[in-house]
Amino acid sequence: MLPITPILTLIVSLTVLLTANQWLAHSPASVVRPATEIAPDNWDGEKPLPLVILLHGFGMSPEQTDAEFQLSRWIDTVNFRLVLPQAIGARWSDGDLPYLRRLIADAADEPGTAHVHLIGYGDGADLARSLACVGADGLTSAISIAAAGVIERCQPPRPLSLLDVHGTNGLAELAATSQSLVDALSAAWGCADSFALRPLDLDYAVRGDETARVRFQGDCQDEVIVERWTVQGAGQRPNLEPTLLVGSIARWIAEVAGIVTEEPVAERTAFEGEVTLGGDRPAILRFPTGDHAPQSKTLIVLLHGYGSNASQADRYFQLSSYQDAYGFALLLPDGTRDVGGNRFWNATHECCDIFQAEIDDVSYIRRLVDEAQDYREFDQVFAIGHSNGGFMAYSLACEDIAGLRAIVSLAGLPFAQAADCRVPSPLSVLQIHGDRDFIIHYERHRIPDHPDPDRDFTPGAVAAVTRWANRASCDSEPELLAAFDGDSAVPGDETAVQRWSVGCEDGVVVDLWTMVGSGHIPFIWNTQFTPNILDWLYDVAR
Repeated sequence: MLPITPILTLIVSLTVLLTANQWLAHSPASVVRPATEIAPDNWDGEKPLPLVILLHGFGMSPEQTDAEFQLSRWIDTVNFRLVLPQAIGARWSDGDLPYLRRLIADAADEPGTAHVHLIGYGDGADLARSLACVGADGLTSAISIAAAGVIERCQPPRPLSLLDVHGTNGLAELAATSQSLVDALSAAWGCADSFALRPLDLDYAVRGDETARVRFQGDCQDEVIVERWTVQGAGQRPNLEPTLLVGSIARWIAEVAGIVTEEPVAERTAFEGEVTLGGDRPAILRFPTGDHAPQSKTLIVLLHGYGSNASQADRYFQLSSYQDAYGFALLLPDGTRDVGGNRFWNATHECCDIFQAEIDDVSYIRRLVDEAQDYREFDQVFAIGHSNGGFMAYSLACEDIAGLRAIVSLAGLPFAQAADCRVPSPLSVLQIHGDRDFIIHYERHRIPDHPDPDRDFTPGAVAAVTRWANRASCDSEPELLAAFDGDSAVPGDETAVQRWSVGCEDGVVVDLWTMVGSGHIPFIWNTQFTPNILDWLYDVAR
């Protein structure tokens, strides 16, 4: 469930809107213009947080634009503040620039602001570009999505980061403007030559990873980032998947802020030793290509979150980049789309067949694993899932899946009722959960915004692991192991490790990794998060 996903997930609660505070900004004419500010529930008003200002599109209210991109739903997860200003009329104009410059400068001066990022949509994107070109005081970065106008001149007095996102179909003039803008800013700030990043799948109406990304970063003044995302095959306003877009933007902002480092240069799209399985519901099977390739006997099934996809999940966990070092094959299946256009897994009763399509995803995964065995005989299968994918991993643990030895669930949980697990397998379980996750709560809770008001509570992370430990007759008291840094957005070694292994039958090991201070999508880049998962699978769960 983004990068910067991505950014990226499950349907989440809109109740954060109820906590909105009114924040007043003053126009140059001293007319009070209200702007709604929404802050995380746990914010004390003093700890500096990133502040995002969202500029609405033409004919839209700030609330409608927020509903389009669902930024407010991520406030508690990503931990930022959101400000929603309103144009005087139906659209923004150059006359709003002084007001917005004052708004940004005042926000930047507040003690609770770490840095200010501006996101504009439609004609709001035109203003975001303009504010980047005038170098608005206090602005750290500007993000332009589906800009409608042409920038004739851009001579910024100071460096700041820019991300420009646009479609291609029938938009030659706007595409040329985007290219000119990015070229002008990168030249003004002394950036080195551009390079390509891996493409993204952001548009649910266009098949494949349609969003090409080009970045200027090397040698830029003040280490700013200038980047252009081109949504191939999309019109002026692409059909952007909110979860994937926000996750990808969140990661981009984290790079601007120096929380994570740059993504690798674009890799080949067709991997050596890559095959497609699944017939009319295809999935990718990738083999390692290094020294381990001929001896590979391990298969990892990666299960994405709600609204995400296999490619996005791999970019998040970065498992492909570890295949040669660890010598495993990687199976990348996609869930089906529900009536809302979101990919999902029909995992448990609680998550996430929201519209009751009753897809048999257990049988689908079982067939994929069997088909993979036709290419190579795997003696052990592991499942790793995030959110809805974590629920799906637990569902697989309750079925007869050939060779399944262990599952890893990040922010996913098992059936609410233990008896619903049909065939509890004697396998090892690693449950990873942020204690500030307000989507799939760490404690016993209901999933927000689920259409069934009588649904069960999810059991919570502690109950999930103790249930599996009890099934394997493990000793009741876990061992406390060394903590480690798994979330680069949380200071220190925030991930506490508990292990049940003494007395367990069949060599089972059950771990709970509690990410103290982390949300639903931890910033796992530049940490030992993924290597530690792989080490756990290879060293503990064999």
